[in-house]
Amino acid sequence: LCELCIKSCPLAVFVEITQYLDLAELLGGGVFLETLIGTSFSWLDILCYLCGTILIYPLDVLIKHLSTLK
Repeated sequence: LCELCIKSCPLAVFVEITQYLDLAELLGGGVFLETLIGTSFSWLDILCYLCGTILIYPLDVLIKHLSTLK
């Protein structure tokens, strides 16, 4: 769980950066590309991705610890 979160956070931040750079429009726009990449950049989204990644670590450790108790 933690490994997946750590690997997916940079991808999510990359997508936010492409939204900031308006990459969908630079590549010709279109509904498909705008849906795939998105068009709305937000610093709050990046903050949420980072907070989620940081918070998932103790949860993952707790789940692994509880699974060894069984």
